[in-house]
Amino acid sequence: MNNKVSPEIIDEKDGFIVFNKPAGLLTHPTSNSNKETSLLDSLIERYPAVLKWGEELRQGIIHRLDKVTSGLLVCAYEEETFLAIKKEFAARTVKKTYYAFVENKITTEKGTISAPIGPDPRNKAKQKVIRNGRESVSEYTVIKRMDSVTLLNVRLITGRKHQIRTHLSYIGNPILNDKLYGGKEFINLPANSIALHSHNLQFLHKKTNYDYECHLPEYLEKLTY
Repeated sequence: MNNKVSPEIIDEKDGFIVFNKPAGLLTHPTSNSNKETSLLDSLIERYPAVLKWGEELRQGIIHRLDKVTSGLLVCAYEEETFLAIKKEFAARTVKKTYYAFVENKITTEKGTISAPIGPDPRNKAKQKVIRNGRESVSEYTVIKRMDSVTLLNVRLITGRKHQIRTHLSYIGNPILNDKLYGGKEFINLPANSIALHSHNLQFLHKKTNYDYECHLPEYLEKLTY
């Protein structure tokens, strides 16, 4: 396993484990990447029992982060916990908050983007705001303005594939280095990364509220200077 892209363990208890996933690491393999190292490898190495009950190629994976995105991600190593937290995600009671560095200036200090998302008919790798897409809602607040770059705090109300990337591109503020969604190449970021970081994750499990915070990786922290 490549130590340079291994996930950091933030906490593990009560059947779940919280990772800080680095950018450049897959959450789980895809049909095209079965031989590529993923966060799932770390979970299986630590808790091989997930192979007995988990879904193929996603054993214990409750939700996912894009390969190019860093930050907090919760997995389960007990099936009962997996089903319970998965239910919380489906009920939208889990709070997921991200830092996003975006191009161009945003005129408002905060806002809500409510625009349906579905597969881009012209590019299978992308999502797109389309009329018959699934309901998708994101909320943002400006944290800091830096010349032509703005740092946002973004909360997901729904959890669609590439939702933040799609929504921010849709309003004319693509994430730095997110070339798939119209962002310009940003040489100050590592390969296989964009300026998007999952920094806060809150959920209820066994009548206990869990609240995890994860600071920006160094290469994104430097953008705030």
